[in-house]
Amino acid sequence: MQALQDNLEAKKTSAVMDLLDSQFQAQQELDRDWAKRTMTLMFLQHANVKIVALTRDSHIDPSAPQTGYTDAQVLLTGAENIVPDAAAPYAVRLQWLRDGKQWKLHKLDWN
Repeated sequence: MQALQDNLEAKKTSAVMDLLDSQFQAQQELDRDWAKRTMTLMFLQHANVKIVALTRDSHIDPSAPQTGYTDAQVLLTGAENIVPDAAAPYAVRLQWLRDGKQWKLHKLDWN
């Protein structure tokens, strides 16, 4: 999770894309192309992007040790009109899949 946050804040689109699973899905309908387009637009529109994790809990699924989850409350600061587009904290759930020694973000949901 920290590498994802660091790369987003540093506006490193290719590094973020390297962290996404080939079957990445957000909100059960958005894919890797959406993620790349959204990052590109956000990085062009906003000089500063900061992600503050208010809470964070990560764990590996005991019944499927190749799957991990992170539940967090995050606040996006330093930019307006970020998708999703509100200034309140978001509850996010990330599902990670182990790919060799690296964890890849497989699913992302927020509300």
